Amino acid sequence: AKKEQANFRVYESVKESLNDYVQFLKQSPRYQHAIEQADDPGRFAESLMKAGYATDPKYAEKIMGIFDGKLLNRVIGMIEQ
Repeated sequence: AKKEQANFRVYESVKESLNDYVQFLKQSPRYQHAIEQADDPGRFAESLMKAGYATDPKYAEKIMGIFDGKLLNRVIGMIEQ
């Protein structure tokens, strides 16, 4: 792992950020294999990581920790509001 400084987008809502995330992935040929794996969250996260989406070598593991935990339910609740 190495430290990296990067610019990130800012959103008014969680829903806006998720919509932009989906559009970003769909528009990039780099992530098409990951999109094809979207029916399996673990494979999707692993494919994103292998395609270079994240610099954290534990990205897929951390995403699955969120997916399998209580945080996901909190985020879904925020989106539905």
